[in-house]
Amino acid sequence: LFCRRNDTFVEHLACHVASSATECHLATILFLIWTVHVTTVSSRFIGAAVLPHGDFAYDPTLLDKGSHERKAADAVARATRRAGLFIAGLDPDVIILSTPHGIELSNDYGLYLGSNASGFATIGSDLRINSTKHEYDVQISQIELAPKLSRNLMDKLSNESVSGILPFADSEDMPLRWGEVIPLLMIPMANATRKVQRRHLIWSHPLRRYTESPDMVPELERLGRLIFEWAEMINLDIAMVISSDLSHTHRADGPYGYSNKSQPFDDAIGQWATNPCENAPKLLERARSLQSGAKSCGFTGLVLLHGAFCHEKGTSEFEAALLANQNVTYYGMMAATFERKCNDVNVRGVY
Repeated sequence: LFCRRNDTFVEHLACHVASSATECHLATILFLIWTVHVTTVSSRFIGAAVLPHGDFAYDPTLLDKGSHERKAADAVARATRRAGLFIAGLDPDVIILSTPHGIELSNDYGLYLGSNASGFATIGSDLRINSTKHEYDVQISQIELAPKLSRNLMDKLSNESVSGILPFADSEDMPLRWGEVIPLLMIPMANATRKVQRRHLIWSHPLRRYTESPDMVPELERLGRLIFEWAEMINLDIAMVISSDLSHTHRADGPYGYSNKSQPFDDAIGQWATNPCENAPKLLERARSLQSGAKSCGFTGLVLLHGAFCHEKGTSEFEAALLANQNVTYYGMMAATFERKCNDVNVRGVY
């Protein structure tokens, strides 16, 4: 029950089970005593989600009603919103957003060091030329980044290929586009009454992922583990969001052509997402061997997330739920959630 202690909820629960106002007051007093004498040490890496950034996850009505494509898009859009609500429900202090389409360095992973970020995504550009639908833009006016935390994480990763990115001496917002905007729009804003507003740490994958992503698996696993270890050491609740689409080679008339590796790749990723640690070979062996033909933009992000989950300190601590795994047009999309289990919570008395 107390994976992440909600004091107000516990207090209301105590009054709910009381049979009178007097007993309610007594229960409240006992609750206050409990909060003084008991400290709950909760996990700091509290959960994660995989969210697609394809147009149809945001707006399935771009596709013709009643079509097979529209039905698949509807399913993905519903699941994506569920996953976004899941992240918002965790109420994290910081969201680490892994993006394959941000500001990309040639060799290094990038951490955004600006104070704020804003931008837009053009919805409808994935439609075929003969579509009667029109493109339109959706905006994120501004989100707060976490430059000090990003620099702190860079210190943790000082021996890795990770660099900071800061444009124009922080005089302008860091720019966001579809790889960040669409997933972030799926996550409801933090409660305005929250004492500290949610911040964002944006992680960009290097350009070499286009040609070297299968070879990047060992370093991505290591980076994921190091990020997990870092998150466990700071006094903040951290959630990770992986912006990811799956295979881009489902159709011959798509921009990347057709590959018979596309559906097997998506199937393997879906199987991995149901139980990442137990099904690790589905991602690290099967999908890895198919990536060159599948051309998934999110593969490196998924391996990064796997590294955070599946190591000696994290194995089996996360409850996974695959919400959707569909090919809508030429590319596949998946929505999945991963919640920290309660059994790693340490409740101890303070004497």
